[in-house]
Amino acid sequence: MKTKDSNSSKPNILDTIKLSKALRLAKQKSKDGQLEEAKNIYEDILQKFSKNKTAYIFLVFATLFWSGNFIVGKAASMFQIPPFSLNFYRWFFAWLILAPFTLKEILKNDKKFIKAVAKDDDIILETILKELR
Repeated sequence: MKTKDSNSSKPNILDTIKLSKALRLAKQKSKDGQLEEAKNIYEDILQKFSKNKTAYIFLVFATLFWSGNFIVGKAASMFQIPPFSLNFYRWFFAWLILAPFTLKEILKNDKKFIKAVAKDDDIILETILKELR
């Protein structure tokens, strides 16, 4: 026989407003010093989405990436890899991982994207060249 959770009789804030609005409201209440109300909103959100396995998988991935980043940074300092090279390779491998998911959208909007990237790259390149002089 199933027993009801003590919080199941309490209405959930997500029954009346969307998740994004609830998160903004909780953040605002936290800033305003209304910590108990913010805590209740966050608890409602966690109660509603506690069975979201994908979220837990991504949390584990985030932890693994952060710890891997720390290990790579330590190894780079042992082998005296220049920081600029290390940063380049980090961004390069991040691009390789994300490219399969984003390339289709980038190619779809290629003209806008290429103009934006070219403009940013020119600014970045100019800054790097000034620093190297």
